[in-house]
Parts: sequence; structure tokens; C-alpha cells
Amino acid sequence: LRGNGVLKSIDLSYNDGLGDEGNFLRGPPRRAGVSLLTSGRSLSVGIVETKLHRSLCGKPLCDAILEVDELTEDTLRTVLSMVPTAAEEARLLAFDGDPSTLDSPEQLLRSLCGIPRLEGRIRAMIFKAQLEPDLDELLQKVDSLKAA
Repeated sequence: LRGNGVLKSIDLSYNDGLGDEGNFLRGPPRRAGVSLLTSGRSLSVGIVETKLHRSLCGKPLCDAILEVDELTEDTLRTVLSMVPTAAEEARLLAFDGDPSTLDSPEQLLRSLCGIPRLEGRIRAMIFKAQLEPDLDELLQKVDSLKAA
């Protein structure tokens, strides 16, 4: 490694004995979970999940929906875009293995499958989020008319 006090080279590669030598940026291999969704769908749900985790301050999404938390209209529209399709729901609910072995996006969608009337519930929450600012504006106009 050293010759005459000069550093010649350093081997920074990670080698777990399974191949892919020289790829030290990845670190140890990740445990692969069971994936029931297409890779694109799984990736998009994973991205949305990360965004939602930040906006919910770590609170589980299912709890926020069931408790009708005050979520922004944008957040609710994002959740609505990732509601599982009927085919995805059937695949997720038919999974007989340990749910903790599923990839994170699959775990999230599987938990959403347990919420009754999920899409209608989210649409009602969106309506409520839109109604409150509109109602405030309307009440201000009514007050202006009364004052005139």
C-alpha cells in the first residue's frame, strides 16, 4: 500500500463475496421485501409515502384518515392518487405471508385497504378542505352586504 512513504492506492470497495465488487457507495446489500406491485407503481407510492411522512409528522396515514385529521387539500389529493386499484387491493389482501416482509409501499397500500370506503372518505375530506375557505369568503361578503 505504501512505498517510500507515499500512498499508492486505497481499496474503498465493499465486497460481500456475492459479486458487484467495487460498488462501495451502496454499502451492505438491503434485505429485499416481497413486492406485489409493478416497479413503477411501487416507486411512485414510495416517493409519495416519504412526502406524506414528513407532512404528517410521523403519524400513520391510516390513523390520519380514520381520525379525519386536518390534512391540506394537496395532501389529500396526493393520497387519492395512490388509492389502490381493485386489482391491487385483491393482490394485497390475498397475500398470505407475514405483512412485515412486504416492501414499504405494499405495506402502506395494504393498510389503506383496511379503511372502509377509502376513496369516498378522502373525497369528502377534500370537499371539507375546499369548503372552509370558500365559506369564510362567502360569510365576509354577507357581512359586507349587511353593513351596506
